[in-house]
Amino acid sequence: IGNLEELAAPAGCDPLHLQDILSVIQEFHPTGVGARDVRECLLLQLEAMGDPPQVRLARRIVEQHLDDLAARHHKMVCRFWTPTPKAYAAMGDLYGEHPDFRTYYEGFHPKLVPYLAKAIRLYAERELKA
Repeated sequence: IGNLEELAAPAGCDPLHLQDILSVIQEFHPTGVGARDVRECLLLQLEAMGDPPQVRLARRIVEQHLDDLAARHHKMVCRFWTPTPKAYAAMGDLYGEHPDFRTYYEGFHPKLVPYLAKAIRLYAERELKA
């Protein structure tokens, strides 16, 4: 969804009004819809899980270390291959499509594959230069 001020200006809307609308949309199902980025999506999903210790830890990881995790993954890949931004982004899709990759990453968590694919794609778009 991006910057609410940028969206509000051409529409002649108050950004606070758009924030109110976005807050309502973010309560829709599935949890995380309307998030402006992966970090916000994950935080919305974690918020819906309550406040047990493992969720607090996951929230802290997402808030403080999400970019570090993507950077570490890219660094690991670059030990044996230096992908272009487009190739690196496509690698995330491969994790979901190839049964060996899917099985490996689902061994850590059954929902890790789609998250990893999104994180790789976003990292490629934001951090890697063509």
